[in-house]
Amino acid sequence: PHSIAVLTYLLLNLAEDAKVEMKMKNKKIVTMLVQLLDRDNVDLLILVVSFLKKLSIFVENKVEMVSTIAYHTVELVLVHMLSHNFFISVEQLYSLLRNLVLDLGS
Repeated sequence: PHSIAVLTYLLLNLAEDAKVEMKMKNKKIVTMLVQLLDRDNVDLLILVVSFLKKLSIFVENKVEMVSTIAYHTVELVLVHMLSHNFFISVEQLYSLLRNLVLDLGS
């Protein structure tokens, strides 16, 4: 589990380059990240939510996120973060969800 968090952190840093981020998007990084949301590792969840929030800038990523994220998964992530007192991460999760709802709802 720790190695997945390290690799996710590495990919997050590599995604600072727009060309690399586009290649990641083409390789379905959003779907892979969403699949990691069901893990119990809070550090990994924080990284994944941060990464998804970064990727949610682009509409096509938002559409993919909304089509793959199950509401119960978001609830589980929220419970994990609250149970470990990661309130800053809860704010990031809220911000990600707000980005998804506001842009796709209009």
